[in-house]
Amino acid sequence: MLIVQCLSMRDMSETEWLKNILLIFRCSKVSPAVFYSSSSEDGRINVWDGRVNSVKPVQFFSGSGDQIVTIENKKPILNFDVSPGDQFLCAGTELMDEDCYLFFWDLRSSKLLGAYWESHSDDITAVKFHPSKPNSLISGGTDGILNLYNLLEPTEDDALLFSFNSESSVEKISWNSGASSDQVACITHTNDMKVWDVTSGDAVVHFSRTAVAGAMMQP
Repeated sequence: MLIVQCLSMRDMSETEWLKNILLIFRCSKVSPAVFYSSSSEDGRINVWDGRVNSVKPVQFFSGSGDQIVTIENKKPILNFDVSPGDQFLCAGTELMDEDCYLFFWDLRSSKLLGAYWESHSDDITAVKFHPSKPNSLISGGTDGILNLYNLLEPTEDDALLFSFNSESSVEKISWNSGASSDQVACITHTNDMKVWDVTSGDAVVHFSRTAVAGAMMQP
């Protein structure tokens, strides 16, 4: 709805990102007129502002660092998220040349702040900032691992607080901010659901696809 409101039909036919398949879409957490998109294919995250009369993004980010995306340095983006307050942007990539990346950018300066590439061994399919703590991030991948990071730490090794094994490829992740402690949850590609406590690192609950289906069929 927002896209249609921001762009006329003529503009939509000329807009660059509509030439690729739109895989990921995020709204700004600060401004209702700003949104983010990625097709994965072009290795970019585009920023759009509905207040600007333009068929081109007002800003874009890529893992190349120099803002020039080529076939050689393009890293397909599988998921991304924006931190609370729209301060930071983080994106996870496909496995490329034996490495997959978590890229971090400063949204205000467009500067590439750095990257992690040692914590996952396969495609990074999910990325999620804590809803109120911009320095807390979780990521999940087809390696079955969910990683919890404290982004205040200077290195990837120091930043990695916990690694949770979902025992299946991770499809979606989320935060559950409770009164006593935070929890992270994931849905796997086999439709299992698992939840962990991020303070203790303990598993809280596991719902298998079979168990959920059986509960739904009970009278």
